[in-house]
Amino acid sequence: MNVTVSADRNIVIPLDDLVGTFRSFGPAGPTYEVLNVIEPATGSNILLQVRVVESRELLDYPLAQAMLDPLAL
Repeated sequence: MNVTVSADRNIVIPLDDLVGTFRSFGPAGPTYEVLNVIEPATGSNILLQVRVVESRELLDYPLAQAMLDPLAL
């Protein structure tokens, strides 16, 4: 399944490449795991369900922000 973002630009993101990845909130923030896409997965305001590794807290997190966050090492 792909997510397509359409507004002033088109981006196609294969979910298989995003779900299961570990990223950090900004360059020095805590690590989180991308669990899944929250339905409906259309438009430019797509949300992801993520789990903060340290606290195990579940959050709804914007896809657009996650794409800016670096992969965790």
